[in-house]
Amino acid sequence: MPHQTYKYISLQHELGMAIGLDLNLSNMLQQFTKVSIRQLGLTSVNVYFLHDDKNDIVLKKADDTFMKHFLSVPERNSVRPSYQLPDIDLDTTDSECIFVQVFDKKENEHIYYYSLGKFGWIAFHRYANAINENFLKLLLPIINRLTISCQASIEHDHLLYAIQSRIEVEQAIRFKAFHDDLTQLPNRHMLMENLAKDLARCKRHKLLGAILFLDLNRFKAINDTLGHAVGDQLLIKVGDILKQITRKEDTVARLSGDEFVIQLCNIKPGEENGKEAVKTILGKIHKAFSDALKVGDHTLHVTPSIGVEIYPLNDEGADQILHHADIAMYQAKTQGPNSSMFYNSKLSSGYKMRLELEKELQIAIETMHQFQLYYQPQFNSWGECVGAEALLRWNNPDRGFVSPSIFIPIAEKTGIMLKLGNWVIEQACRDLAVLDKQGIPATFEKCSVNVSAIQFGQENFTTNLLAILTTHNIRPGLFGVELTESTLIKNIEDTITIIDELKDAGIDTSIDDFGTGYSSLAYLTRFSIKTLKIDQIFVRNIDTSSANRAVVDTIMVLGTNLKLSIIAEGIETEAELKCLREFNCEFYQGYYFSKPVPFKDLQLLLEGIKNEKQGDYLEADIEADPTAIEQANQLTHEYSNLARAIS
Repeated sequence: MPHQTYKYISLQHELGMAIGLDLNLSNMLQQFTKVSIRQLGLTSVNVYFLHDDKNDIVLKKADDTFMKHFLSVPERNSVRPSYQLPDIDLDTTDSECIFVQVFDKKENEHIYYYSLGKFGWIAFHRYANAINENFLKLLLPIINRLTISCQASIEHDHLLYAIQSRIEVEQAIRFKAFHDDLTQLPNRHMLMENLAKDLARCKRHKLLGAILFLDLNRFKAINDTLGHAVGDQLLIKVGDILKQITRKEDTVARLSGDEFVIQLCNIKPGEENGKEAVKTILGKIHKAFSDALKVGDHTLHVTPSIGVEIYPLNDEGADQILHHADIAMYQAKTQGPNSSMFYNSKLSSGYKMRLELEKELQIAIETMHQFQLYYQPQFNSWGECVGAEALLRWNNPDRGFVSPSIFIPIAEKTGIMLKLGNWVIEQACRDLAVLDKQGIPATFEKCSVNVSAIQFGQENFTTNLLAILTTHNIRPGLFGVELTESTLIKNIEDTITIIDELKDAGIDTSIDDFGTGYSSLAYLTRFSIKTLKIDQIFVRNIDTSSANRAVVDTIMVLGTNLKLSIIAEGIETEAELKCLREFNCEFYQGYYFSKPVPFKDLQLLLEGIKNEKQGDYLEADIEADPTAIEQANQLTHEYSNLARAIS
């Protein structure tokens, strides 16, 4: 009997030791089951645990949990039968360990089931001879200990998973906070952190760095025309190209929209304070964007304008360095596509002036008194004035007349253009009403007004325009709308609808600056337009430039085939006029005929033409004003000479 007792104690001790302290559930159970098989003469051991719908082991029963096989020693053979677990709801029992014994007569197999708390079972299998009942009783405290170890291992795994999940979530949050969602490039936050650190490092080690501020030309037109999905693919493509060009230690970031920034590090002071090294990178960027990019099914040509600021040449902080590169980028835009420019202090003065003009423009639109319309007459091949283009002028009280090329982009960027555009239409209609009352010559067809993209895209544009015409008693045919190509393609379907509405109302639409935009000929055939205006860059020096002649010839053929009228803009010399006449151009506009003039001069011109046609030269309406008579005589004489030159 003492010998048997020692045997039981030894067995119990060895099984307890087999449980060990390993927190890896699978390893711990493998060790325990192997010792159990050897000491108890078992054929196999199977372990089952509660699992949830994600196939993770859980300790508590729920609606989505189920008991599932976890481990077999030796490993299960596919030909062996599946065993039926005891039909006992462990969640409803109070016992620490439930024991169930089953004998399978067919297989001559004894199966001993011990519950592992409320979350599992362990089954001991033995063929032929049953296990001694004393041994079975000895197993109960061992199984209880095993249950505690299994629970600790499972909780440990849950804790590790929770910690890992937390780490992954924190990493994801940090990545999202410091990276752009679309391109996965560093964002402004990360860029500014890196720039501040590198700025300090450069000062310590007497190195240089550089910020390259890139803005993509034509991106908005591509995005509006082909859709945001293509635009997003293009941005990702651009980011990939910039990463391939730069080094590992450099940073390529996307700030917003189509703006990217490259931070170049570890530039050794050399020629021109590091400019040579930067120029090498700039050359690679310009070369990379000199050819069209393949984006999905589209071949797109997009180029960057790049502003550069090298640091630390002065005491600027990170924000000011980025700001200087931004200023240089805007100046690079004025140099044409795929251009770059290094920052200098003179650029800041230009930026400061732009801010001042923006403030002055805000003040000016409060009363509109500083704005006025000038009109540039248009002529046909017989020298007859057939129309005029209304042009906005800003007479700043401190600066005098500010060029439209300066204040119009500011107005568009700040949102002022909508109010300005509405004022232009209203004022043009007021002027037309005066001309109509005065009597308009039969040859004068219409006055055209340039309409901005933001104004044209306003809801009920046609309805509002017709309401203004009605208010001033202007027949629609006397008013024309001019649109740029970029405006046409912002929203093709809406543009077609609005142009059709205008046509139905009797208002003609012209394409201004034709040849400089991005419209497709396929789109052009869908627009119910009346006139193409050849941009002055193709008219300029047409008598000596074979390239310009080729472009104009193409536009003339296009206009003839589409039954469109053609107006050549920007004619300045008799040689240009002669060349255009050879192309059978119908209508002309430019300084050779007349610079844009105030409304009163247009009045005098049309009054003189009307009365000349009537054979009653200006005496009927202005005989009481000798000065007006003299001005009208002079204008009429000038345009009569031009008519002879044209014909």
